[in-house]
Amino acid sequence: MKKVLASVLTLIVITLMLSSCSNSDLSVNEESFEVKYSFQSEIENYDAEYQIVDNTLFGKGQNSFKVFGDDDSQYYNEWVEIASNVVHVDACSGTVIYLTDAGQLYGFGLCDGGVLQSEDSEDPYENFISKPVLLFEDCKYASIGTRFVVSIKNDDTLWFWGESLNGQSREIKEKILEPKQIAADVRYAEAFGYTTAWIDKDNSLYLCGDNSFGQIGNGESGCGFPTMFEDIVTNPYCALKNCVSFNITDNSTTIIAKTIDGKEYEWGNNNHTIPTVKTK
Repeated sequence: MKKVLASVLTLIVITLMLSSCSNSDLSVNEESFEVKYSFQSEIENYDAEYQIVDNTLFGKGQNSFKVFGDDDSQYYNEWVEIASNVVHVDACSGTVIYLTDAGQLYGFGLCDGGVLQSEDSEDPYENFISKPVLLFEDCKYASIGTRFVVSIKNDDTLWFWGESLNGQSREIKEKILEPKQIAADVRYAEAFGYTTAWIDKDNSLYLCGDNSFGQIGNGESGCGFPTMFEDIVTNPYCALKNCVSFNITDNSTTIIAKTIDGKEYEWGNNNHTIPTVKTK
């Protein structure tokens, strides 16, 4: 009887240990998964609105880039259908990108700096693409910053195209038209302002590009002007370990990140130049 009881107790202990390990791993994976695939379904940009309803992308508002029709002076009060099978939409500075459920990334609107993988038009008033163009395939997430895009492929590699004058592609380049791989084993990534950020498989948060507001988190404060060379960081900096999520606030100058233990850190906006535990 004692041997049976001991065996049962041992089995319970082992089960609890396995359950504890499983739950620990699961909490990290669930949160990372939730963040990575929390697809954006609506956004406002350049006096226009875009929203996804039943996997169909609609737009309305100022027709600056002739997306809703040929008359660019017309304001559309009713929703206009743009594309189907859409799961995610993002926009910045007059450029819109959207991702389909087949992993195809499309873009339209203003095409400055090669953000739509095209050369600028000689006529600045015609420097836009009104019909969505295919930018990338086999991808599961994408984000757009100021004249550049980053996209995660299904193999967890991170790719870049567009303008990289602030080193957000890990290089200082005026224009990158052909998608370029900049990282591997990426769980989640965002483009914001002139900076790129991503979380890798080890839950380390890396940033590169503009540091004019201390948003890289490397202890250096910025001058507040993203064109200054001294505020450019081309070598990705690991700002935070054990990171499972982050978001951008204050007009792309502040980072708020969460770690596995549930703590929230904040830096940027030339307030904190290193991750600092956020006070409630």
